[in-house]
Parts: sequence; C-alpha cells; structure tokens
Amino acid sequence: MPRKQELTGGTEERRRLGTREAVLPILFLRCSVAPLLLFNLSFLMKSTVHTSAVRYVMLILIALALGILQYGSFALWVTGPDLLLALAAWAMVDGTEDGMVMRAWLIGLVADMIDPGSICFHSLTFLFLAVAYLPLRSVIFRTRVTGWGAWAMIGSLTCNLIDGWIAGFGDATGWSMLVSALWTALAAMGMGWLFRGLPKALQPVGKGGA
Repeated sequence: MPRKQELTGGTEERRRLGTREAVLPILFLRCSVAPLLLFNLSFLMKSTVHTSAVRYVMLILIALALGILQYGSFALWVTGPDLLLALAAWAMVDGTEDGMVMRAWLIGLVADMIDPGSICFHSLTFLFLAVAYLPLRSVIFRTRVTGWGAWAMIGSLTCNLIDGWIAGFGDATGWSMLVSALWTALAAMGMGWLFRGLPKALQPVGKGGA
C-alpha cells in the first residue's frame, strides 16, 4: 500500500504503529462533521440540485467506507491497492467533466481526514491528478475499464514518487510501488464495474460519455 505521509516529514512507522484506539476517536470527530460540510458544498455544483446533492453524498459515503477499510484491514498490506486513489481515478475518467476536479479533491479530503499520517497530501495530489487529466479527456475512452485502470496505475506511481520525494522512500522499492499500482488499477476497474451498476439516482458520478 502506498505510504502517504505528512508533508512535514512523517514516517511510515508512525502510521503503522497508530493503534485503532488512537485513530478511531479522531476518525469519529472528523467523519461526523465533514459529511455535513461537504453536503452543503454539493449545492454549489451545476446541474440539477437534487441529483448533484445525491451524487456527492454517495461519493463521500463510499469514500469514507473505503478509507476505513484502507486504514483498517488493509493498513499493513504494503503492496496493496490504494482504494481511495482507485475511486478518484475512476471518478475522473468515467464521470462528467463538470465537477471532475471537485470530486477528486473531495475524495482526497476524505483520505486526509482518515489517514493519521497525512495533513493535506491526498487532497493536493488528487487535485493535481484531476487537473493533469483534463487535457487527456478527449483521447481516452471514458467508459472502458482499461482507461480507468491505466489512470489509476499512473496516479498510484505518481503519488508514490511525490511521497518519496517529499518524505523519503523508506523501505519502498520500485517493485513494491509497481505491484501496488497494479492492484490499484484492478481496484479501479472493479469499482467502476460495480458502481456503474447502481440505479441512476444513486450513482456517485454522472456518466461522461464515450
């Protein structure tokens, strides 16, 4: 699993040693306030207010569930997938262009609230990936699973390299980062296939076309 650390130089050991007793109270406080604030932000989006609100609430709830899984059951899986990055990559590629950057930033914000070793790493890197993807939208088939997986893999490698440049690579190797990126790509494909099967009113992102 990628090592997302504090921009001020946190270590992987700190995150691994964080017990559930230390994390859960912080997680509860953050997660109880954040959905209310983010729900209000959804009303600022374009298109139909009701549809937009439902989609953003669904996206936030899905991100929270994946984040708890990521930093709970998957915490010690060093080469495992980055589930929140996989969700963000799928939302960028398959979703509509309208609100794409906001969706990526929201998922990153949820990741920062849950990850005990991050302050703003996820929100900034996911925002960067969304902006970087904008000029590529016209050349990628957005409904293809290969597009979801490819962008998730690129995003995983990019985030790991940025993380290593800022805080050091620690015991991460090129091979471990590549394996994690492959798992992240598979996770993005699976999420896309699963979430596109939801009723239209409950889908976390609008369909972005071809």
